[in-house]
Amino acid sequence: MKPYKTLTLLLVFLVFFFGPSWFVTGPVKIAPGVILQMPDLPGLKQLISEQITLSEDADTIQYDQDTLLLTPEKPAHDSLIIDTGVQLIVLPETGSPAVSFLDSILSSGEQIRILYYGDSQLEGDRITDWLREKFRSFKGGSGPGLLSPTMLVPYTRTAYVRSSPNWIRFNWLSYRNSDIQHPDLGPLLHVSRFLPAGELSEKETEAWIRVSPSSFADSAAARYERLRLFYGNLTDSLKIIITADNRIVREDILIPVAGVAEYQTYLGDAGSVSIQLKGRSSPDIYGFSLESDSGIIIDNIPSRGSAGLEFSLLGNDNLNELYRLLDPDLIILHYGLNIVLNIRDDYSFYEEGLVHQLERLKKLNPDADILVIGVTDMARFENGEVQSYPNIPLIRNAQRRAAGRAGLYFWDSWEAMGGYDGIIAWRDSVPALAASDYTHLSYEGGHQLASMLMDAMLYDPYGSTYQEHVGSEQIAPVDEIVVYDTEDGGIKRFIAGLIEFNPDQQFIFTTISFWIFIFLLLAGYSILFNKPFFRNSYLFLLSLFFYYKSGGLFFFLLIVSTITDYLTGLLIYNSKRKFFKRFFVFISLLVNLGMLAYFKYASFVTEAVNNLLNLNIPDIDWLACFSNSFFGTSFDVSMIILPVGISFFTFQTISYTIDVYRGKSEPVTNILDFGFYVSFFPQLVAGPIVRASEFIPQLYTPFRLSRREWGHAL
Repeated sequence: MKPYKTLTLLLVFLVFFFGPSWFVTGPVKIAPGVILQMPDLPGLKQLISEQITLSEDADTIQYDQDTLLLTPEKPAHDSLIIDTGVQLIVLPETGSPAVSFLDSILSSGEQIRILYYGDSQLEGDRITDWLREKFRSFKGGSGPGLLSPTMLVPYTRTAYVRSSPNWIRFNWLSYRNSDIQHPDLGPLLHVSRFLPAGELSEKETEAWIRVSPSSFADSAAARYERLRLFYGNLTDSLKIIITADNRIVREDILIPVAGVAEYQTYLGDAGSVSIQLKGRSSPDIYGFSLESDSGIIIDNIPSRGSAGLEFSLLGNDNLNELYRLLDPDLIILHYGLNIVLNIRDDYSFYEEGLVHQLERLKKLNPDADILVIGVTDMARFENGEVQSYPNIPLIRNAQRRAAGRAGLYFWDSWEAMGGYDGIIAWRDSVPALAASDYTHLSYEGGHQLASMLMDAMLYDPYGSTYQEHVGSEQIAPVDEIVVYDTEDGGIKRFIAGLIEFNPDQQFIFTTISFWIFIFLLLAGYSILFNKPFFRNSYLFLLSLFFYYKSGGLFFFLLIVSTITDYLTGLLIYNSKRKFFKRFFVFISLLVNLGMLAYFKYASFVTEAVNNLLNLNIPDIDWLACFSNSFFGTSFDVSMIILPVGISFFTFQTISYTIDVYRGKSEPVTNILDFGFYVSFFPQLVAGPIVRASEFIPQLYTPFRLSRREWGHAL
């Protein structure tokens, strides 16, 4: 049976099953008198303005910047969130937008310090790097601010922190578990040590910290003018050597101290800095800051797994002294992600705990403003669909009330993102503003939220002082709302969906994009099937595309494995001595099993070692760090993602080199043919493993498919 006949039958199948779905959607009415205020997502305003249609009794659309007003009536509800597939938000009038609580500190000529606390949403500096750069554009300042020797994510958008492996991190849980004997953990909510507390080693021990700018750091953040080191509980003198740009700028001795001490030195606009400590005892390192004497300093202080309730658990005198040294002008608290998972109907316990934290922070920092940021939107899979957590408004309201009771400022980031399903709209935007976990923001999303926050600081569109907005807890239904897919916008998004990789939309045979892929593949195959070279090359390229759609940028691992085993196969076959044959087999095993071990077992081994030896080695995806640094991607570096099908294609290429080594197969001379063997898409992501001796000879035989075989295949 010729391929074009298969193509014809497939076309009939597609028309029969998917054709009716093209006719069930169309323009429907949007109820008149609704104010639609859209989030500032890239390209969304233009997209919506092109796609909205009116019902017959709505005579005009007024489009002015952020607002679409459908006349003739005002909306009947104070607050509406309209779910249309593209997020449209209807918000109440917020009253005066002129609340500018930063005026007093922005008018100062001295250093302005902002301590930005939060949970894992802050990791990687994804929000604060934008704020730092924008505030400095009119206020000046340099450096990344407070850092730690034991950062959970050592590579951020601003700086790369490396430290010797003998550093140990202690937080509140360490104190509760008696791993550390005091709760004096400082403003970073943890301390770092390289020797046990209260002990003198028999010989001097060395520890080091090195900081360099990341490739994304702006020119101001990449300049290190002054180093400030905060430490305490040092029982013996300690030698310190400060190196800036590979030149020693200072050698000194830290004297024993029981409480809190600060050591500082000027670096002279350095581009990198190294701190070397050597002695028989280790102090508690509360953190170190790379900063300037004037301008804006923004400290990024993420605490993974925190709900923002640890401040009252810390040593009061220790925290008071360190805040006195830092002298913050504004403290921002941005928590809530970890409370969302605790689903309940009442969050008064959280409100009370938060009030206690806020009142304590006010007492410790009487001259600083404090801003509470509400929880951002989160979503989960529920009944086969992605939906926002329904308890988020309750948590947001608890945070708002806590801020009001403490007399502090509050900013509603959930409402600013779009309320219910806002995180879904952010994830679906181009570029994606949220990560695939529907919890964390991407770097672009962090910048978007930071932009909204900066506007809120200066103009307060979603903020409040002590008053709550009327109707903020009500989400009213709307009867007739649909977005009309214009031909231009709809086709563009449809084509983009076929081409782009979307980790949240699996490329499987139950999706129409997969069947379109098969249709196009067979269309080309029906032309090329009698020309082996072009046929194999064509199928190789489409198999790579299939893997890209299934696994994203991990397809480059497929390329690495292909090139490695293609070359080692040739080298094994042409080597005269057995030593070299075995050596090239070893290279193949090292590359393939090395990739497999890293992606599949590195996290498991790290966790096992940490549990066995009571260590705190971070589980970091260094490959993602590299990609973020050099290619501008925004991968989550806090976990190692397993590439789809990696076990199958690594063992398949290994079987090829083993067959060549044992003389069961001759090497493939055309790398495109070999690439097709490795990437053949029907068994690439789910197996089975096919030996080269069975597959490769079929690449050079004429096409043959009997009706009986076709029937079995169907």
